[in-house]
Amino acid sequence: MLAGVGDKPCAYSELDVETVQLIASALWRIVQRKRAENKAARFSQVLERSTNEIYTFDSRSLRFIDVNQGARNNLGYSLQELERMTPLDLKPEFSAESFEKLVAPLRAGSKRHCDFISRHRRKDGSYYPVDVRLEISADQPPLFVEIVNDLTETQAMQARITELSRYDTVTGLPNQPYFEELLSAAIDLAASQDYEIAWCGWISKASTPSTTATAMRLAIKP
Repeated sequence: MLAGVGDKPCAYSELDVETVQLIASALWRIVQRKRAENKAARFSQVLERSTNEIYTFDSRSLRFIDVNQGARNNLGYSLQELERMTPLDLKPEFSAESFEKLVAPLRAGSKRHCDFISRHRRKDGSYYPVDVRLEISADQPPLFVEIVNDLTETQAMQARITELSRYDTVTGLPNQPYFEELLSAAIDLAASQDYEIAWCGWISKASTPSTTATAMRLAIKP
């Protein structure tokens, strides 16, 4: 940074030079602070617009301090409503005791973060599955920071993949590997509870060895 003056009719004294240096130093600190403020503002905007849900809450009262737009949209609560709530209001399967047990290692400093699967309850009473990463900040007093990913689409995709791997896309019936798995499980259950089951079917030359073996297990049951 360059700062200077040039309107003095006589030579500059050491005091003049020192004064200019002090002014330049003060101006530079202002520039640095503005840059830091702008950087923080840009980062805050990125977090606010993130599709991940981001929460900060007080480490003592557990009251929410800030909740980004993505979380507010998914939950249906306003920021003012959330500021009167805690994570326990969103995660009803946790009690105060079980949540405190979860965060105790973070408070003690023995863990940097904890990851877990939970459910969030929206304002309308509906639920959605979430993947949670919880951390504690080094601020004084410390704050909890929670980054949440909505697993609704992920679980729906996994369920669809499982369905495609088990059922025929044309008939909707279990495919051969899944049918063998179901039949084998039914035989084991019948044997454990001492009752009989019947299977109406046939063994053809095209049947796999596993299908034949399963059928034989059923046929020779005493």
